[in-house]
Amino acid sequence: MAGSWGMEAVALARAEEAIELMTRGTAISGTGQLKSNSFDCVILDTVLPDMEGLLLARRIKDLSVASFVVMISHMGEEVVKDDSLSGWLTKPVKPRLLKRLLIDLISPPKREIQDFEAQSVSSKDIARDLSILLAEDNPINQKVALIMLRHLGYKADVASSGPEVLTSVKRKHYDVILMDIQMPDMDGLEATRHIREMDGSVSQPHIIAMTAYALEGDREEFLKAGMNGYLSKPIQLGELKSALESVKPID
Repeated sequence: MAGSWGMEAVALARAEEAIELMTRGTAISGTGQLKSNSFDCVILDTVLPDMEGLLLARRIKDLSVASFVVMISHMGEEVVKDDSLSGWLTKPVKPRLLKRLLIDLISPPKREIQDFEAQSVSSKDIARDLSILLAEDNPINQKVALIMLRHLGYKADVASSGPEVLTSVKRKHYDVILMDIQMPDMDGLEATRHIREMDGSVSQPHIIAMTAYALEGDREEFLKAGMNGYLSKPIQLGELKSALESVKPID
């Protein structure tokens, strides 16, 4: 799969093989001798024959032999927050989400938080009173988005996963949800579908997808899931402002 995206990948079955390959630069596996000097990203299952995936992730972090570690969890399995992990995906893994996550991790936008604060917004522009939910699992992205919203005169609640989003919309009315596509346990598309299927007791918010490196066909997929539009990461202050101005508050 990764090969078709122009990426080089090595598949191993055991944690011991992975550690040997990353620390010594060579390892013997079922497919023969493998060589490697470094890895941009390691993708792990939560359960391996000789070690739990989380323990291997922490070992990789201690050894500093890979830039990012992504954990693959099973449906219904509890997502563990751990600083050794850069992201989570849930089985069955969707190729589109995996590709987007890898691109997002390996080629992150090089921008400082201060850049957002420096972007000009006319002082005569006054934000309308919108109830906003920010659905984003990455703490840094949360901070950046909240700074941008505050700069525009808005406030927002934060949800860090798909299930948290669903809980939030059941408890409180929101005019708009800024929905990250990649979130642990339940992605933004699935969360949106659940919201659109809720009964009349839940007000239907305007849902704006947030995604890095939008792929061909993404817009149609977002609309089909029930989203009203999308913003490409890194989010531009002017684009965010325009997107929020297009939202009509729900009475």
